[in-house]
Amino acid sequence: MKKITLNNALDEAYLEEMQRCEDVILFGEDVQTGCGATSHPILNQNFGDDRLIPMPITEQLICNSAVGMALAGMRPIAELGFEDFLSLGFDALVNQAAKIRFWSHGKVKCPLVVVTTGGVGAGCGCNHSQKAEGWLSNVPGLKILCPTTAADTKGMMKAAIRDDDPVLFLVNRSLQYVEDEIPEGEYVVELGKARIAREGADVTVVCWHRPYVYTMELAEELAAEGISLEVVDPRSMCPFDKKTIIESVKKTGRLVVAHEAPYKFGPCAEIITSVVEEAMDSLKAAPVRACTPMTAIPSLSPEMKTVVTKDQIKAAILKVMGR
Repeated sequence: MKKITLNNALDEAYLEEMQRCEDVILFGEDVQTGCGATSHPILNQNFGDDRLIPMPITEQLICNSAVGMALAGMRPIAELGFEDFLSLGFDALVNQAAKIRFWSHGKVKCPLVVVTTGGVGAGCGCNHSQKAEGWLSNVPGLKILCPTTAADTKGMMKAAIRDDDPVLFLVNRSLQYVEDEIPEGEYVVELGKARIAREGADVTVVCWHRPYVYTMELAEELAAEGISLEVVDPRSMCPFDKKTIIESVKKTGRLVVAHEAPYKFGPCAEIITSVVEEAMDSLKAAPVRACTPMTAIPSLSPEMKTVVTKDQIKAAILKVMGR
């Protein structure tokens, strides 16, 4: 095992897959000169302009180009600087890429990956800090991945690049520079399989991205108070592994769902509904959600108090425990 940041894990996945298959190319905003998730010094050293292509800041063009490249037989990775601006590529992603398998009766594939960062952490305000899982998860034909750890980021990206369907890869901005252990050598994470990050007996907490970090901290703190949390990281919204979540709830009898996206019509609603439909008799208390309210994200430091907080997740856990 070695310890690297989430960004470096992403670069390792790019490098290995671009070396493995010459049809894989990376293009997007500032990919040769950017910072953060759009900075790729390793790739600059190994590939020329034909495999690492800078694009203008025009998300509609980038997403449509990715669809065209995929239909032409390539495996493009398209990078957008901000998750918010997936909205500018909606037609290409939602009306074109997602539907190609359907209208071609399975004869045409569209193997592309769109990578982008979202959430708070940079103080960028309401147009640059949104979480888009809820926008996209009801679109048939799209795979929506939400890796939290560096290890999952690398393994899931490799799987995404090899997948024959369009994939949206949502990186959480606040976790980009967090170091984590990843396995040495070749490994790929199966898409659509949730991960039991911590086993417990009293409450199942389903969470990802920043709320996952808060929950893992709370798991240690609440253990001292006699509350045992089982932490489930779904890793992807589509495909969605409800079986693992339901089995966990059947064991613990309680459910809390925490995510940074707004609570209304969010992934939390789908997760709770699935559990109520299929494991109602196992519930000892009504499920509780701890998510961001329906409000625009402010700029600078107030953003951290606007999105879901560690204290809110703790309060949800205590509520479902009847305390």
